[in-house]
Amino acid sequence: WFGVLCGIGVARVLLVATQWWLGWFGSDFAVGSPVVWILVGGQLCNVLCGPVALLLIMTGHERRVLFAHAVGCLVQVVWMVAAYVFLESGSPMASTQLPELVVTAAWASSLGLLVWNVWLVWSARRTLGVRAG
Repeated sequence: WFGVLCGIGVARVLLVATQWWLGWFGSDFAVGSPVVWILVGGQLCNVLCGPVALLLIMTGHERRVLFAHAVGCLVQVVWMVAAYVFLESGSPMASTQLPELVVTAAWASSLGLLVWNVWLVWSARRTLGVRAG
């Protein structure tokens, strides 16, 4: 639980002071606050699931971890390609393409992380009988 509490504490600081932290790099970076919020949310899911990948690897279930990582990466790639095709196709959001693609990349990253972690939590419970997270 110590890791979860530390993760929540760090996430809280990042979420509350996002614009201040990004302001260190210049005033133009403060616009990226939503991207940081999305990525912090994805990492919070990662923290809440715990070290399930390490648990499965140490118990000889490396292939399950590899498969879960592959599925998570596939989700990210499919999400990003679909977003790029949608934004390139002359959609109403095409004028704001770069900011929308950055936000979409953050969502894709967080979603891929969520898929991989939920898969591994389920796999640890099914194969090892361990309630991780």
